[in-house]
Amino acid sequence: MQDFYKLVLQRDGIDDKGMDLVSLVNVTAASMQAPPSLLNAFWFDRKMWYGQIMRGGRLVSLSRYLDVIGHELTHGVVESTSKLVYATQSGALNESFADIAGVIINNWYTAPDPKDVGTWNWEIGKGLRDDGRPLRNFEDPSRTGHPKHMDNFRHLRPGERPSRANDQGWVHFNSNIHNKATHNLLTMTKGETRVFSVQDVAVLTYLGMARLAPLATFSEALQAVVDVAQTYFGGNVDKTKSRRSARPTSSSASPELSSLAGQGEAGDPGTRFACLARGRCGGHRLVYHDRSGCPVGEGEGHGGAGGAGAVRVGAHV
Repeated sequence: MQDFYKLVLQRDGIDDKGMDLVSLVNVTAASMQAPPSLLNAFWFDRKMWYGQIMRGGRLVSLSRYLDVIGHELTHGVVESTSKLVYATQSGALNESFADIAGVIINNWYTAPDPKDVGTWNWEIGKGLRDDGRPLRNFEDPSRTGHPKHMDNFRHLRPGERPSRANDQGWVHFNSNIHNKATHNLLTMTKGETRVFSVQDVAVLTYLGMARLAPLATFSEALQAVVDVAQTYFGGNVDKTKSRRSARPTSSSASPELSSLAGQGEAGDPGTRFACLARGRCGGHRLVYHDRSGCPVGEGEGHGGAGGAGAVRVGAHV
């Protein structure tokens, strides 16, 4: 993890000051799950905490999963930069940016060809559910019962506040919408050529996250990535010129964008289109669909486990 952040993202550890990485493995939390199992991992008190699960008659630590490690470490990076509030939309972004780092870091070191996303494993927590499914799936969130479009964003009920009972405003559910948008960024092609390299997306998402306000929304996350792209690709006149804002007449105007745009209606005022450029491939539109009226984090921040034999839980997998 240290190597990836240092070499690829030019960041010196979690706090960018070389802080020591402290991990507690095989932890239990009685208020969450009866010991000795704990199907969870979380970032709390400037440390990474990893539970363990029973597999084949023996306990297996979650600290063996590189994607889970990358996820938890990135919660620490979020805490040290944007401080995204762990509730509703900002909480979903907190989870998604942790997932993005987790899936990129895992494949950076384990994929048959790390630079070819066609060889990647898009799952977070592969096989960790009791039924053998992963915790989340970037390629197709519906495989784990999650949404991939803002049309299916899960809102809090009127008067309801973020709490443990509703996963702090459904942060692990709604995060998959942003995950899917990032999957489309990584897999977008122009002819036979990938529009963005893996390092491009890693840099854009990391720097975009770092400049967000604590109560950021999905729309603001998109704009942050666009702002970073203006600098990242701005040294080339052709790249700069090819970046533009657009509103097509239909979400199906371009097949390569339709899965990211979803099924938004033509002219939907909540749909935003931003352009990021790659000089050798020409201009390509990054489409992110957002609707007005989505909740903004306002409540209790990090959830707590509490109770005898339990640890207090912050941002978790």
